[in-house]
Amino acid sequence: MRSAAERIRRLVRLTPRERRVLARAWCYLLALDVGLRVLPITRLLPCAPARRPPATPVSPERVTHLLGLAWRLSPVRATCLKDALVLARLLRDEGVAATVRFGVARRDASLDAHAWVEHPGQAPGEPCHAGAYTPLTARR
Repeated sequence: MRSAAERIRRLVRLTPRERRVLARAWCYLLALDVGLRVLPITRLLPCAPARRPPATPVSPERVTHLLGLAWRLSPVRATCLKDALVLARLLRDEGVAATVRFGVARRDASLDAHAWVEHPGQAPGEPCHAGAYTPLTARR
């Protein structure tokens, strides 16, 4: 188990831009958790076009890493839906046109649902398990 000092050192090593992305991710997680309880999902899907990229954008891989860190610091329970909605919003903030995808897969006698994000420049086959799901819709 990592010590609190090690965690603080890792946070301090983040660039100011990365700290802002981390803070936004954490705030989005909390707001989304409340939003999912009171609003229809269609109101929570990112629908505005991606913003103009900042002068020094954070890479999609780094944004994904920072979102994982925000999850570890958050009291909110993680789900693929929350992860996809927040990641898409963070990527759009960094100027990346991200799409939230929904899919289903038959598992024995039941259906399994999953949400994920697709964006330009993403490695083929990423996320690795999304190919097992039949996509339902795309929302840009």
